Amino acid sequence: MIRLAELDVDDPAEVRVAHLRGELDLSNTADIADALAVAAERAELGLVVDMSLLRHIDSAGVRLLFDLRRRLGRQRRQLALAVPPDSRIREVLEMTAVHEAMPVAASVGEAVDAVRAAYR
Repeated sequence: MIRLAELDVDDPAEVRVAHLRGELDLSNTADIADALAVAAERAELGLVVDMSLLRHIDSAGVRLLFDLRRRLGRQRRQLALAVPPDSRIREVLEMTAVHEAMPVAASVGEAVDAVRAAYR
C-alpha cells in the first residue's frame, strides 16, 4: 500500500511541531486529523503544522485545517502553519482564505513564534 501522507511529530513541548509530507486528500484526512489532534493534546500552547514537504492538498485537507483550528480554539490552544512562499500548496491555501483563520508563516520558526505571540 502506498502512503499518500506521512506525519512525524516532535517530542512534547510548549509548542509541538507536526511535519506533514506527501499528499493530503479525502483518502487520508481522517487518519491525519486524528494524529494531529493527539499531537495537539500534548502541547501546552498549541501546534505548528509544517507543510513544507506537502505536495498536494484538496478541499478535504483544507477542511481538516479549519476543523483542527476550531478544536484547538475550544481548548485555548493555537494553530499555525509553516508553508514556504514557493510551496506548491500555498496558492490553494490563499484561495481558501486559510491565512484569515490562522497564521501561515514562511518557516517553522516563524510559525512557532506566532503561536507563542498569541499568549503575550
